Amino acid sequence: MNHKASIYSNTVMPTGLYYAKLLDLHLDTSDHPYLWSSLMTGSAHEAYADVKLSSIIYRTPKSEELIAKFKATFRIAGADNLDAYLDALGRWGCVSVSEHEYQGTEFSCVSFVRQNAQMQSTSMSFEKREQMGEKAWFDQMSPAF
Repeated sequence: MNHKASIYSNTVMPTGLYYAKLLDLHLDTSDHPYLWSSLMTGSAHEAYADVKLSSIIYRTPKSEELIAKFKATFRIAGADNLDAYLDALGRWGCVSVSEHEYQGTEFSCVSFVRQNAQMQSTSMSFEKREQMGEKAWFDQMSPAF
């Protein structure tokens, strides 16, 4: 998979806050390092439930704040190592989704936001319900705000 181009395939969704589950990630440590992640949205609106979105953060001196927000979204604590990131797979967090266009291609971009107490509580509730095998809660899910 071409991680760097994957965001251009993101489904166009209305701008707003959504809860999303971290499905996959890739930490690239080449000469042009980046953090790629795959997310699945949850929404009471059927058209936007189970939508898979990709995000990418290029590692630059200016990207530290973006990476800090990613880590806060999925409650990744401690050192910046692969195990800490892998432990976050399956976690939920609240993300900002916005509509974008580049050279005639329309797509959605994901931005990671600082999680307030309500967002963290809701995300952990989703995780607990999933672990208990509950499915019905997802149908009653509302947009983040």
